[in-house]
Amino acid sequence: TCHTGQEKSLGSKLVPAGPREADPIAGKAPSIDLTVRAAYDAEFVYLSAGRLKRRTQSTRCGAMTASSGWLGPFFNPPKPQFMYDEKVVGFRAIPEGELQARMGQAALIEKKNAVALDPNTKFAIGDLLPQYLQREPEGSGADVQAFGRYVDGHWVVELRRKLNTGHPDDKVLRPGRAYPIGFAIFDDTVSNRRHYVTLPMSLGLGTSGDVTAAKVGP
Repeated sequence: TCHTGQEKSLGSKLVPAGPREADPIAGKAPSIDLTVRAAYDAEFVYLSAGRLKRRTQSTRCGAMTASSGWLGPFFNPPKPQFMYDEKVVGFRAIPEGELQARMGQAALIEKKNAVALDPNTKFAIGDLLPQYLQREPEGSGADVQAFGRYVDGHWVVELRRKLNTGHPDDKVLRPGRAYPIGFAIFDDTVSNRRHYVTLPMSLGLGTSGDVTAAKVGP
C-alpha cells in the first residue's frame, strides 16, 4: 500500500488516540460516513461506495475568466493545456451555472473528448475546464473498471474486477474466502495527507467480513 513501511510510526500516532489532525482545515470534518455494498458472480466482484453530501463550494475544476485568467489551485504558474472538443460534446467549456447538471460530462479524457487548448478561443466569464486530463487505462492497470455518478448531492463510485484477472500482479479472489481491503477518499480538491482513509478492513466473498459480498446470478 502507499503506507508500507510506516506501520510503526503511524501506529504510534493512532493507538494513543491523540489529535487526528495537528493543523486541521477549517470547516473540514475529521471523518466521513461511507456506505459500501458488494456482490460477486461467477466471473466478477462488484463494489459500490457512496458518501454523504459534498459541500457545494468544492469542485475539481478551475475557471477561465475574462477578468482574472485561470483560477485553479494546482496550476502554478497557471498553464491550461486542454479543452473540450466541441465537435464531440457540443461545447468547449462548462458554464459555471450548469456544472451540477453536467457532472456526468465533466471528465476531460485523452483521445475521447479533449483537444489542445486554442489560445484564440474566447471563453465567457465563469466558464469551467477540468484541471486534469484523464487517460483510459490499459493492460493490468485496466483490471478494475470504475464508474462514478453524482446523485442527490453526493458521489457514488462503482467498481468491478474479475475474480481472476489473468495477470500475475493481481490476487485471485475465491468465493468462501475473505481478503484485506481499504478505501481512500479524496475530497475538496486536496491531496496526499489531506485525504480520508479507512483502517484495515476485510472483504468476504460469500463469507463474513467487514464488507460481505453476496452471491448473485447462477
